[in-house]
Amino acid sequence: MNQSRIYITLSVLGIFLAIGIVLQKKVPREEWNQFFTEGTFPKSLTPAPSERRVSPSHAGEDGEETSEVYAIPEVSEDVKDWNELLTHLDGIPRLKSVPWETTEIEEILKSFRAGSCQLLPPNTDVFPLPVEIGEITNPIMNFRKGSIIVGLAMDPAAQRQLPKLSKGEIEGYLARHMLTLQATIFRNREGQVSFAGPVNAAFVAKSAPRTTIAPEKMIQDAIGRIKLLGILSENESLEDKSARTLVFSFAYERDMQGTGIVPLTTTDYELFFLHLIKDEAAIFTEPSIITFATTEGRKNFVEIKPSETAPNITASIRFNDFKLMGLYPANPVVTAVKSQSVFSALVDDIRNRLRGDIGLPPITLSQLLDEIHQSAGTAGRTRR
Repeated sequence: MNQSRIYITLSVLGIFLAIGIVLQKKVPREEWNQFFTEGTFPKSLTPAPSERRVSPSHAGEDGEETSEVYAIPEVSEDVKDWNELLTHLDGIPRLKSVPWETTEIEEILKSFRAGSCQLLPPNTDVFPLPVEIGEITNPIMNFRKGSIIVGLAMDPAAQRQLPKLSKGEIEGYLARHMLTLQATIFRNREGQVSFAGPVNAAFVAKSAPRTTIAPEKMIQDAIGRIKLLGILSENESLEDKSARTLVFSFAYERDMQGTGIVPLTTTDYELFFLHLIKDEAAIFTEPSIITFATTEGRKNFVEIKPSETAPNITASIRFNDFKLMGLYPANPVVTAVKSQSVFSALVDDIRNRLRGDIGLPPITLSQLLDEIHQSAGTAGRTRR
């Protein structure tokens, strides 16, 4: 027993000695002096900001990858009227149909690089008050609202693979935080509503969900995989320039073989749809967002149960790699996605309904989303 304790003690001391040697080489002497005298954390140990967190890289003229930022700009407060506001949507693709197939999704991602989700900086208010813009005689209200809240959890089968020294911290970090996707919405005096501007990601602690904090790099990388694909028009009328339905993709490494000795993963995409309810309410009335998503590699189609303070989507993950001497998790792989839904159907059934293949006339997705939401609300229960 004593020999075992001595071995464990020496092993722990060896680990700390190795860490000390690495830190000594990595951190300059002047930063150590500031740390001990002023309590300033060494800059050398702070991860450098990555421009690829929320924007795709592309090849420059010399063939090397650059990290130029592509993003949908914020709507200026100088906007005068509704028509001027809608010009902010000109740079977003108008989709003729839903890109259900992988090839369709990837083709859009190649041609449209401004759809990256924007990470809100730390200490940002998650529930801001609406802002009035436009002229006094023709006001427009600007709302920023959450749509879905994503929580992360370790795959039970992968928990035993976590390093013992950091296992509790990794699981605790995932359990204590969540990610909220927020969209900017506008309403005019006539009660019309439209999305405009970027979609933001707000990372918060569950204990303080009203203010954003800085996420770890693995979360930032995941945010960078959320891409706006385009706008689904309300109808085929060229006069309708508003955006009531936005289509997004989320790229992830889906586990195809559990957590076996040789895990098999594949790059896959899920779609989700932010949809505004057409209510023509008063200008100060907060618009309502309903969210739909695909699951199981775009096999199922669900309406997400709305929530403001708790996750309504939970992703189970495992890690393919661990950095910093095997203590810091990297390369997360999604093994399962669970959602709280009020409606669920097969994607094939949704596609048949859109085409009019089931004895009913063809319908646009925006119109179908209205019908589903109305029907699910009337039923008052989860539908399978």
